[in-house]
Amino acid sequence: MDTERCTKYSTFSLALFAGALLSLFTDAGAEPRNGSDVGRELIEKFVTEVRTMSGRFEQKLVDENDDITESSSGRFELMRP
Repeated sequence: MDTERCTKYSTFSLALFAGALLSLFTDAGAEPRNGSDVGRELIEKFVTEVRTMSGRFEQKLVDENDDITESSSGRFELMRP
């Protein structure tokens, strides 16, 4: 099994999820700000405003011939107390 390939797929999926999550909290018309200020604001906004979150995932492991050797999928749900 090619673990490097699996890692690339997992990393891409995680980056895609993170990008989508961050896009929820960005201001399209906002003026440029210091990077650490933006990060702090995003975290504060996430902690105070997000009440629930859900998503689906699918993962496939492939061998050196690109044949699927394992696959899994599921759903996650997060809800603040």
